[in-house]
Amino acid sequence: MNRTGLISLLALLFLAAGCGSPPVPDWKLEGFNALESYKKYYLEGEDGKADFHFQRAIDEFRKSGDLDLLDRVLLTRCALRRASLQEVSGEDCLLPNRSHTEENKTYLSFLQGNLDESDPSRLPGVYREFLKALREKRVERINETIGAMNDPLSRIIASAVALKVGTWNEATLQQAFQAASQEGWKRIVLVYLETLESYYGGRGNPEKARQVRRQIDLLTAPLK
Repeated sequence: MNRTGLISLLALLFLAAGCGSPPVPDWKLEGFNALESYKKYYLEGEDGKADFHFQRAIDEFRKSGDLDLLDRVLLTRCALRRASLQEVSGEDCLLPNRSHTEENKTYLSFLQGNLDESDPSRLPGVYREFLKALREKRVERINETIGAMNDPLSRIIASAVALKVGTWNEATLQQAFQAASQEGWKRIVLVYLETLESYYGGRGNPEKARQVRRQIDLLTAPLK
């Protein structure tokens, strides 16, 4: 499964051991697999299953005693919330009552749309050109950088950050919708269809808004 820029930080911990090296500890494998399952079910809108696997991931990673790693797990949850256009609070994204790495603090600032506090050198590389375009408020360039991201979840997260800071257009929404559609991520599909409906309705295009509403209804209503 493709990983977000944030998960690439985690991936270093889960590289398969080389020839003659000790096996990867069970907590790493179990924790990583649980986190991937959490992402899958959350994006598909299966909240009960998502919550179960998230707690499994927390339980496994706690075995390491690595608080920075636990911060990254919480940030993963917040990245998915941002992808689904929910608000992101610092209380839910980093462990309380402790200091945090610059990388983790920067990623949280990025998710919250605090561009002045987002140091590009501390962000996952996939977002650096996007952040530059976002700071320059160049919507076409923003969409180009989003489209150049290979990972569909990274494209959706970047689109959501662009919406948060108010520098976006219809193409930004369409890119996020298409990325979610291709992966079968129903939660995100519906979120961006609803946003497109509002976009068209607010810009004097009721026919397009009705078309999108009809699409939403067909995707959510029981079929006889």
